[in-house]
Amino acid sequence: MQEMCTLFVAPDGCKGVEGPISKDGWCKAFAAVD
Repeated sequence: MQEMCTLFVAPDGCKGVEGPISKDGWCKAFAAVD
């Protein structure tokens, strides 16, 4: 799911969340890619 988010940073990062994340996860900061 995070691969569809503008905040996702491969392979397991996020511009809006500290620490590693799951690429299949989601959060309140989710911002869909157009």
